[in-house]
Amino acid sequence: MSASATTSRRPVFYPNPSPSAGEPFLRGHCSDLGDGPVTVTPCDTGGDPVQLTAADVCPRSEAEPEEGVADAASLAFLNEPSLLDNIARRYAHDRIYTYVGPVLLAVNPYKTLAELYSREAMDAYRGRAIGVLPPHVFALADRARRMILSDRRSQSIVVSGESGAGKTESCRAIVDYLAHHSREEAEDLCTAMLSASPLLEAFGCASTLRNKNSSRFGKLMRIWTAAGGASFSHSSIETYLLEKGRVSNHAPGERTFHGGDAAPHNEASPAAEFASVVSALGALGASRGEVQSAAQILGAVLLLGNLHFADDEQDKAKAEGRARDGLARELYERLFGWLVRRINTSLAAPSAAPAAGSTAASASGSVPARASAEEGGSCYVGGSCYIAILDIFGFESLGVNSLEQLLINHTNESLQHFFLDRTMRAELAMYADEGVPANDHTLVARFFGSHREHASIRLPDVILASGRRMPARKSAPPDGTRFVVAHYAGEVEYEASGFLSKNLDALHPELPLLLQTARGSLRVRGLAGGFSKQLESLMATLGATTPHYAAGCLDLPLVLEQLRCAGTPQLLQLMGRGYPTRCEFEALASRYRPLLPGFSPTLSSRDFVAALLAALRLEPATAAKPVADFALGVRRVFFSAGAMATLDELMHGSQADVAAILDRVRAYVARRRWVRATAAVSASLWLQRRIVARRRLAALALRSRALALSLPAARRWAGGARRRLLEHASASTLAAAERGRVERARLRAARTAAAVA
Repeated sequence: MSASATTSRRPVFYPNPSPSAGEPFLRGHCSDLGDGPVTVTPCDTGGDPVQLTAADVCPRSEAEPEEGVADAASLAFLNEPSLLDNIARRYAHDRIYTYVGPVLLAVNPYKTLAELYSREAMDAYRGRAIGVLPPHVFALADRARRMILSDRRSQSIVVSGESGAGKTESCRAIVDYLAHHSREEAEDLCTAMLSASPLLEAFGCASTLRNKNSSRFGKLMRIWTAAGGASFSHSSIETYLLEKGRVSNHAPGERTFHGGDAAPHNEASPAAEFASVVSALGALGASRGEVQSAAQILGAVLLLGNLHFADDEQDKAKAEGRARDGLARELYERLFGWLVRRINTSLAAPSAAPAAGSTAASASGSVPARASAEEGGSCYVGGSCYIAILDIFGFESLGVNSLEQLLINHTNESLQHFFLDRTMRAELAMYADEGVPANDHTLVARFFGSHREHASIRLPDVILASGRRMPARKSAPPDGTRFVVAHYAGEVEYEASGFLSKNLDALHPELPLLLQTARGSLRVRGLAGGFSKQLESLMATLGATTPHYAAGCLDLPLVLEQLRCAGTPQLLQLMGRGYPTRCEFEALASRYRPLLPGFSPTLSSRDFVAALLAALRLEPATAAKPVADFALGVRRVFFSAGAMATLDELMHGSQADVAAILDRVRAYVARRRWVRATAAVSASLWLQRRIVARRRLAALALRSRALALSLPAARRWAGGARRRLLEHASASTLAAAERGRVERARLRAARTAAAVA
């Protein structure tokens, strides 16, 4: 791509010197974006110019709509400031959803947007392709519903984000949408699915500093379709890594699990909330005895929390406290496992047998047995395909990070690698469908090269007395039990003390005697080992589906950090290595054609775009050179990073810039028309010569055929003529011989007469 004319004041973003006091990036202007130092004049604060390096400054487009664009992949500049600015623009207009390529990004609005999730909105998104209507989680759910019918392949919707980002609300909206459009075919199943969500929230959510209804477990809901049909037949739920430690320990200002509160964010009284939980359990088929047993277990957990030990020996008192907390966690985990199995029983197909142990608690008040990973997530697989909805905990970096955070971040690391791998494959598939050349090997090499340092482990930095941090030497001994893991979202320092006890997850040896009435036997199991098996099963499940992604953000001032934790910048980098900006021919032509008045309207949209880009001296991609400024596909044009920005900058510049582009386009079209005209004349002359030659050839062929037909007769005539000629020649010869004989006889007679005389 050659250099183009640019304006004297180039709009840019630059880092905010005080990001904690406002936005992380500020707007400014500079004269040039070279490799050396850059002088930026702020336009937000009106302050003095600042000196920055070229790496700190990002180009900015002033032509973006005030309300932002629906898909960030269509932004003129694919960088973090432009992405953040687009999200902020949309958020200011109550547009909380934005597409970032294949990902649906949601920002928590912290207010009720009833019309956004109304029945009318559900009906509007049914059967509509992605991009036809504004971004919405309904569009994601409808695409999964349509693709399971068209592709006959299971689908998955991965909803990720940190606590308070709205993951639970997004999953509830997805289930509501699917149930709304399937109620006629499977009313009982839809009712059970809608009843399961508030129950899981009541027993698996808690009030934290960031979120009053924070999910403290991972959840995978699978909804199967009937074999060969479009209606749903049954469903199941599998849970991951319940944060049962919250039962006995939680941060100041936070609470343990809701327990009996079905909707703690509403203004209903605790008694009314508990009554709604009891009603929901009854709707799922739980007997009165089971509900009573669950209430007794909740009461026992609460009473254990009020149990204190007065012992002269401090170590003994601590041991007794740990035994008390372990028993409380054990009881609550069993209760939660029983709830999941009860929900799965209600969601199973009518012909499916109840899961083993689904009626763990009976009227006698027995304690539900501890659920293993397989028991808590057992599924009836009678349908051919399913939609899997994954509500998974987001990346965590707390003040003190222990085994739970390590497992959570390991899960997100695995999901991130899966996501980027699938995104890369989807990009290459789109290139193939559009006929756009792509260098597969280069793209793959860059992709894996950018992740080479992920999940590496090092020692924590050494903090000097002055407060300065120094990297630890590899030869230095470990500082206590701390270590640092470099995750894709950033480095996290973990405290390894307590890892073994948490992983063992065993009760005090005497406590099983207190649980003799529990069905089943207790067993010691490793927390990390069981979770690794669950994670392996989860990745296998996602690998067998076509995934769809939704990422939530907590608050607008923290969006940038959360985008980094969600891997969105990595996605932009991956897209930027190919052709990140793509636009349909018609959309681009309709946008720029009015800026070229008097231009020939006979050009097709594809030819118009080609003329426009060629006039700007942008280089098209070819099979021999797959990496170029742009590539023309079947329906859309693909731009490399920066090419679309150059076009946007020039077309929205001064009148002189527009006039120069107009002259270039006209000259380009004139040259193309001249080439086509001369080619047409040459073709006409060549065709004329070809016609004359064909006529001559036809005449020669006719003569040759006539000659071939007359050849046998000519041969017969020639034979007769030869015979006649021979006969004539023979007669002449005989006549000449006779005349010679007569003449010789006369001559002899004359000689004889003369001699006698």
